[in-house]
Amino acid sequence: MEASQLQAIATAHMPMACSLMGVTRTPDGAGGYTEVPTLKQTTHCGLSGGVMVGEISAEVAAKLQGRNVYRFRLPSDSPAAIGDGLVVGARTFSLLSLACAPDATVQRGLCAEV
Repeated sequence: MEASQLQAIATAHMPMACSLMGVTRTPDGAGGYTEVPTLKQTTHCGLSGGVMVGEISAEVAAKLQGRNVYRFRLPSDSPAAIGDGLVVGARTFSLLSLACAPDATVQRGLCAEV
């Protein structure tokens, strides 16, 4: 199978519509900046819960502070980055980790609801 066919199959298993949000920093003129959410992409995604504590690195676990953690999947061509927001319906998640699957059809990682 070609990469485009594998990508289509992987995307078909991502049942949710979502918006990938980044942040644009605009100087405020006083030496700081204002953060403005920016839409990076509207795409399909998958979310699943039940992440075990042992699956989370100490660095990621330190960021959680009691939040619910989920696994996510995005198409491999999504411009996702750690710290981006993933909006699914009325829920927003922060991407905590990100890796591309070995077959390069899916990006996956952990996210926490904010």
